[in-house]
Amino acid sequence: MRMIQLNCVVPVALVHALAPAMRERGRGGIVRVGSMGCFAGSPRVVAYSAAKAFQVNFVEGLWAELHDDGVDVFSAVIGSTTTPARARTLGVAVDERLDMSSEDVAHEIIENIGNGPTRVIGKLTSGVGPLAEPWSDFRRIAVATMINSMQGFTSRTTPGR
Repeated sequence: MRMIQLNCVVPVALVHALAPAMRERGRGGIVRVGSMGCFAGSPRVVAYSAAKAFQVNFVEGLWAELHDDGVDVFSAVIGSTTTPARARTLGVAVDERLDMSSEDVAHEIIENIGNGPTRVIGKLTSGVGPLAEPWSDFRRIAVATMINSMQGFTSRTTPGR
């Protein structure tokens, strides 16, 4: 439940509080750092992989609603990343074939925030990386399809409608 609260409920509350002012200003940015764990449900990390899948869908929907108003919304779906906390709390050793440095991940996020909604950031030649390119292509097509299919719909929560 803590995983779902942290990765689903809290981000929705933050966006609810902050996005209207960004939209009104006509600029702003929202970045959610996710995980390749969103690709599929995973044993032993069920809530984690489900929460990361929620995050991608949430960000893509927000991007579709806010990008025309000048608000960048970006989901950075990261692969294995070397961080001090990972080594300290999980005891996971660095694997140069799989791991990116946290600095490289941060630079790629900054360089691509305007290229939302979703980008896989990770070493794409090993681990689950080879899934990233076809998954990213599918996500772009799916978001465009959903935007087109929702033309003419209004939100049931839009005031005055």
